[in-house]
Amino acid sequence: MKTDAVQKVSYILSQFPETHETFIVREISEMERQGVAVEIFSLKKCRDKVIQKEAVPLMQKTHYPNKGMVFQSMGLTIFFAATHPLQMARILSGLFRDNRKKPSYLLKTLAMVPVGIWIGWKTRQAGISHLHAHWATVPTETVWVASQAWTIPYSFTAHAWDIFLHPGNLQRLIRDAARVVTCTKFNKKYLRDKFGLKFADKIDVIYHGLSISQINDHREKRNEPFVILAVGRLVEQKGFSYLIRALNLLKSHSEKATLWLIGTGPLRESLENEAEKLGVRNWIEFRDVVPQEEVFSLMRQADVFVMPSVVAQNQDRDGIPNVILEAMAHRLPVVGTSVSGLPEVVQEGVTGRLVPPESPQELAEAILFVKRNPEKAKKLAHRGRELVVENFDIRKNVFRMREKLGLVGS
Repeated sequence: MKTDAVQKVSYILSQFPETHETFIVREISEMERQGVAVEIFSLKKCRDKVIQKEAVPLMQKTHYPNKGMVFQSMGLTIFFAATHPLQMARILSGLFRDNRKKPSYLLKTLAMVPVGIWIGWKTRQAGISHLHAHWATVPTETVWVASQAWTIPYSFTAHAWDIFLHPGNLQRLIRDAARVVTCTKFNKKYLRDKFGLKFADKIDVIYHGLSISQINDHREKRNEPFVILAVGRLVEQKGFSYLIRALNLLKSHSEKATLWLIGTGPLRESLENEAEKLGVRNWIEFRDVVPQEEVFSLMRQADVFVMPSVVAQNQDRDGIPNVILEAMAHRLPVVGTSVSGLPEVVQEGVTGRLVPPESPQELAEAILFVKRNPEKAKKLAHRGRELVVENFDIRKNVFRMREKLGLVGS
């Protein structure tokens, strides 16, 4: 594997770092380890209380919005509009035409026009020849502006809600991009079916990566009963309500268990109320977001990891949640649902147990299988780690991304 790239790239993100986006931190860190110079632009200041350790050195060189940037970007925009009126007209008309059905989203994209022009200018000043955004919404719209203004090729990574719930014209962003990266085969099929085969060749499936060699998969001793671990934002598409109902079914079978539910979100109160109503509140430990090393420690202590994902009423859904990959890398048996990209990693009876979404009964049965068949569960966990090692190694996947984006030195 070549790691002698001399290329540079600008990364544009909505907020950097973001607690739930450790995969982006890993990707940028590995880019730099492989010799790519990365300039990071965060459209918002970081307001998260939990900052992952690997993100701290990257924050020190990230461009965050400040008064100086605002004044400079406004001045650049006025100058650009005066000297390139037709280009500015095309940029504004494109945003108006494609995003007018969602006025709030249109206003956000228009507000980013000066920022995009400033980012493009800074990118040119730094001798950088490629722009890359994560999430196919405002960050990519901003990169599109920069690309249109300064003729710099761009790419973007599309993940989940930004594909299924995109409020503007995703087709334009794909059409004008040099490459599009997405993190599941399911996503690529969805985009191909929606926008036609003409874009299929520029869409690359590149899985997120883990630094697998740094993961300690040694099991830790504890005094708890059977422990179920679940990690994620407390929102509808995570399906935690069905996990609580499954826990109630375990109780009805006189099967003791403890659920560690890690995460914050708008459904916290309703989930607690549901657990109370079903009589399993004292079986559940609700914990707020914790640093990654603490999540990894919990993975070494738990007996099974459950990701009960569903398709939300607004059609939002997971891709392949990174926590399920982390659990598999820790040789922790996993139970998932057949939603979106999850079947690409949780293969029924091979690397884990896969059940239909919104089915507490089948969730409970899969959890009971792990509890009652520890040796069989151990074999599933072993094969799960093998799959992660083969397909989700951060070094291999970032190098492949560099090749697709033209970030490998000749």
